[in-house]
Amino acid sequence: MLVSDSASGLLPYIQVINADKSSQNQNQNQLIPFLAGAAIFNDAKLIGTLDNEETEGVLWLRNELRKTVTSISAPDGSGYITAKMRQGNTKLKPVIENGKWKVIATLDYDYDILQNSTHSLNMIKSEVTSMVERKIEQQIRKHIRLSLDLIQNKYKSDILSFGDMFHRKYPKEWREVKADWKDKFSQVDVDLKIKIHIREPGKRTTPAGVPDDEVTQ
Repeated sequence: MLVSDSASGLLPYIQVINADKSSQNQNQNQLIPFLAGAAIFNDAKLIGTLDNEETEGVLWLRNELRKTVTSISAPDGSGYITAKMRQGNTKLKPVIENGKWKVIATLDYDYDILQNSTHSLNMIKSEVTSMVERKIEQQIRKHIRLSLDLIQNKYKSDILSFGDMFHRKYPKEWREVKADWKDKFSQVDVDLKIKIHIREPGKRTTPAGVPDDEVTQ
């Protein structure tokens, strides 16, 4: 459990469902636990939950996402390109300028292409690679913004430890806002700088069964 100066914390959120009663191999009363996201705590009290997509946005900012797979649909709707994170890093930098508090979040990650099921996209082409990188970036940005909206505005819970960072870098300014940090936290601007690199376009760079003259060049 992560707990910061703001007394906020995050734990896995487990839900339990009944086993499929139609299955002959399972007890009808059997309960199955599954990971449904994350639970948010303030002062050791549960105040809300995040689903898996919202939790992913938090994990990106906390630099705790090490393995993830993303699927990008082709512009013509003909299929998907699936990419897997290889490595990367997220760095957060607290800044106070002209009385405005913000965090600069720099995300730099490498991806490999696992599968290309589209009918026309050739991953060996730089313009196609750039398109996939841009789509992955947009997806990451969407998840992070969704998470930030919830934790800053709905829950006002600093599970990202922004307060700790400002405390270390700006101890005087932190002391002035510590008592009202929940309100100040909701006002902190987050500047996202995301860079995705496709390092391995995959062993199969063109879709199977598609003539070369029909592949996007």
